[in-house]
Amino acid sequence: ETSPIQLSLNASQLNVTDLTKAAGLQYPVTGTLSAKVQVHGSELNPIGDGSVKLTGADYLVIASSWDAAHPGVAPQLMGQIFHYFAAPNRFGLPAFYTLHVWAWKDNPDGAFVNWHPNVSCQSFVGETTP
Repeated sequence: ETSPIQLSLNASQLNVTDLTKAAGLQYPVTGTLSAKVQVHGSELNPIGDGSVKLTGADYLVIASSWDAAHPGVAPQLMGQIFHYFAAPNRFGLPAFYTLHVWAWKDNPDGAFVNWHPNVSCQSFVGETTP
């Protein structure tokens, strides 16, 4: 049995420090976050209880902006070097640097690795048109 879902969330200028404190985390991160999230469909999590849990996040810096201010040096956070994604890319973004962090789920392979041995997207069936 499936249950239809629809979610629309608009958040603007959220204080990142306050968000990490609310999540029980202490990262040396500051700034603001703006996001627009729209989820629709059914069976969002067919093997679970229907809830969604944020497990990780990506820091993203547009390469042209970073490179203009820091030529020849990739961005770093806590000693971790950001990965470079050239354009064109699957995200439709200009070239950028990114660093993934498993902020809300411990990863036995480390907080800054791209993949988690205990997290799977196996239940994802692809995007559907509402």
